[in-house]
Amino acid sequence: MTHAAPAAARPWWVGAVVAVTVGALVLRLVGIAEKSLWVDEAFSWWLAVQPLDAIWSYVLLVDQHPPVYYSLLHLWLAPDDRETGLRVFSALWGVATVPVVALIGRRVAGPVVGLLAAVLQAVSPLHVWYAQQARMYTMLTFFAALATLAALYLLDTRGRTQREIRSAVAGLAVGVAGTMLSHNIGVLLPVVLAGVVAVVAVRRRTPPRVVAPDGAVDPGATVLISAQRRTDLRPLALGLGLGLAGWLPWLPGFLKQAGQVDAEFWLPPPTLGALAEHLRNMLSAHAPGPLTAVVALAAVGLAVAGCLRLRGRPEALLLLALFAGPLLLELLASIRRPIFYSQTLIWTSVPLIVLAAVALSRIRRRALVAAATAALLVLNTVSLVSYYRAGSTEDWEGAALYLAEAAEPGDLVLFNAGWTRIPFDFYYTGVGPRIDEHGVPAELFERGVLEPRMTQADVPRIDELLRGHRRVWLVYSHDWYTDPDGIVGRHLDSVLERVAEQRFTAIVLREYALPSIDAPAG
Repeated sequence: MTHAAPAAARPWWVGAVVAVTVGALVLRLVGIAEKSLWVDEAFSWWLAVQPLDAIWSYVLLVDQHPPVYYSLLHLWLAPDDRETGLRVFSALWGVATVPVVALIGRRVAGPVVGLLAAVLQAVSPLHVWYAQQARMYTMLTFFAALATLAALYLLDTRGRTQREIRSAVAGLAVGVAGTMLSHNIGVLLPVVLAGVVAVVAVRRRTPPRVVAPDGAVDPGATVLISAQRRTDLRPLALGLGLGLAGWLPWLPGFLKQAGQVDAEFWLPPPTLGALAEHLRNMLSAHAPGPLTAVVALAAVGLAVAGCLRLRGRPEALLLLALFAGPLLLELLASIRRPIFYSQTLIWTSVPLIVLAAVALSRIRRRALVAAATAALLVLNTVSLVSYYRAGSTEDWEGAALYLAEAAEPGDLVLFNAGWTRIPFDFYYTGVGPRIDEHGVPAELFERGVLEPRMTQADVPRIDELLRGHRRVWLVYSHDWYTDPDGIVGRHLDSVLERVAEQRFTAIVLREYALPSIDAPAG
């Protein structure tokens, strides 16, 4: 087994990683502005254009994520930035992760594995997908990868200078704090790292037993090998502690948001199908649906095979724990309140990719190595093409531009989910006539929550909003959560005449006619 690569990387390797990184940039920029923003991306934009103090206030009031991503996006955005400016910020985090993954692979099993891991990261459909979304998931992945790289260096400090050790400690601290401040699920990273440190420490306290040819234990050889294997884990613990200290000021905000999620959250309980889809996404998101089970099993198989190739080394434990530990912890927490969501675990695909690279590179026959690697690359190419060809997750651009053409000044537009006004207005403002927009059951943030649910008690408010309007539009989306009983549509159908209905991806746009309620009789 090849251990750590030389400290000074060879020029060919550096050049190859640079080329792969450039390729990753190209893949993440292809069609980056073609798809309409969906509601979460629009929320990122809306928050980012607020003053910094308002960003932090709104995040604590209605969001479930730390404010750091939104604050950095605020500093990044130019006044006239649209989809490209919003999404390039995520793309650059994703591109920066590629050389970090290369260094992780090189540290674990040499330059060839590092380069292969970088290629798999560059062409990963999952990472291309989220690099083209104005959300925090590529930033989360970058910091988690940085923490992983630093932890690998600190697992074995033998032969390292104090300067190298201090740099790795600082990298671990930045990686841990950055992961936790990128997304609240990042708190699972230090939990898993602490568990790995504890297991490695216990294993290193138990010296190996060297047995002589006659069957007797050789105590001298046992002590010698034990001393050779021993490494100081205190720098690793220090980096982990400094990272936690850097996150600590956000602890009150984390507890508040965690309490809000625990009280009510929209995610359904996880199923075996959702777990299989998650494992498929980790290896090749957007792979054809019929291949989901096969790709999921391949992901598990590659992870196991990579660990077997690294058996006996703490690097195997670290990578496996970072891949499987957060997943198991999310599933465990979901027994109380479902929080299992594949995109929140995107960062755990990095150790999977490295283990996959180890497994592929250690196949004995070169022809099989080439065939297996080519098969995975072909699968990811097919998945990438499927992603690029797919339409928008939510077509707010189409809905807004249609209404801009059809609406008349003074029309009433109702949103059954008040916060969907944000993506609608992103495309409507400055294009269509002035209209009267309102959310039902409540205006945005009026109740101190982002997603209030419609009840029968909210019907009188709809009637109040209808007064004085001859034409009404209903923008209906996310009803499965905000209006699961269909109250808004049923009530409008009972008091108005439905004139037309237009459907866009994840959005229904209905037009209603209404004589002026305030007009005198006769």
